[in-house]
Amino acid sequence: ARPRLDGLALPRAPRGPRTPRGYVENKYPVGEALTLAPAFLVAHTLARLLHPPTGWVWLMPDGYSLIYQILCVAWIAALGGASMILLDRWLARMLPGPPGSLLAGVLLLWVGTQYFWYFVFEPFMVHVASTFWIVCVVYFSARAVDLARREQASPWLPGAIGFAAAMALICRPTNVFILPVAVLGLWQTLRAAEARLRWRALPWLVVAPAPILIQMSIWRITSGSYFYDSYHNEGFDFAHPNLWQTLVSTRHGLFLWSPLLLLAVWGLARRGSRWPEADRPFLAALVIGGLILWYLNSSWWCWWFGWAFGARAFIATRAESLSCSR
Repeated sequence: ARPRLDGLALPRAPRGPRTPRGYVENKYPVGEALTLAPAFLVAHTLARLLHPPTGWVWLMPDGYSLIYQILCVAWIAALGGASMILLDRWLARMLPGPPGSLLAGVLLLWVGTQYFWYFVFEPFMVHVASTFWIVCVVYFSARAVDLARREQASPWLPGAIGFAAAMALICRPTNVFILPVAVLGLWQTLRAAEARLRWRALPWLVVAPAPILIQMSIWRITSGSYFYDSYHNEGFDFAHPNLWQTLVSTRHGLFLWSPLLLLAVWGLARRGSRWPEADRPFLAALVIGGLILWYLNSSWWCWWFGWAFGARAFIATRAESLSCSR
């Protein structure tokens, strides 16, 4: 029987592994929670205001009632839509062509890969949020490169690139693959900016690492250390990556589940050498990032990523592959 206090049954203590400070261990980083925070806080405010006078269960301010779920799902859908809009704008700048073909490419990415499943059926998994921040890094970095080519710069772009990259990292640690694109965008911006503009960019750059500092603070509170490996029972085997299996295996092989992406590989092989010379560093950063993620995913102990709809660990690379398939 459960222990009781003043006639009320107390909930059982949660089970599971504990951190060195006795907290229940949560191996997942805080990126998705921070991404959902705006919608969650609005829902919590409405619940606190409206539940007392109405008493409606779906407005209970408990963090789980229907009002939270509705607003958070709507927020995730908005982020997914924003991702596609940014991709379309980026493609229009990078690959001039008929607007209809660009729109078709974006729509095929949306509904022709595993992204659609997680957008519609499992929106509270991190993949839609993670993809949004990856797309932001690509879009802002491409904008920075474009401005630098015209010997221009924007003071807020370095901070935007850094913040989006930090959010991507604390959504999924393997999003480290996007750093070549982020570094290129930051370097091009700071190279093209005058000294006065660099000083104006400094406040934005100071704010950019905030997501990582929040994650480190949580690790410090729960474990006693600013650096904590919450995946300590799981890891990588970098010496024996399952490179072939992650692409064509029946256990969620990337091309087996999303054969549409073969067009991206074909487009890269066909158009890569004919890209304008000024754009080739950006293309190289995209390709290097994709190869890094392929190697990391293939080296993970559970390279098929469990019970998943297709190769979900590759979803964030859709922003890169789309540019090549055009």
